[in-house]
Amino acid sequence: MDQQEDPGWDPRVSKLFRKIMNSVFLGLIWLLAVATAGLYFKLGYINSGNSWPAIIFYGIVAISMTALGIYLYRTWKDEF
Repeated sequence: MDQQEDPGWDPRVSKLFRKIMNSVFLGLIWLLAVATAGLYFKLGYINSGNSWPAIIFYGIVAISMTALGIYLYRTWKDEF
């Protein structure tokens, strides 16, 4: 075996594993952030009096979910 060869994984497998881990990590972080803001800070509830914070919250959730989807699409459209 040549000294310059890496006895580890194939670079394509490493790239695929990195894509998987980044996708799972970002998805979980997004989900935790949305759940925390919506439940703990009560932004996800629509109260009878003032519903503007909930409307703004759901707008931000929709925009951030779209941005996450675009990022994941661009990440996974390339061949590994």
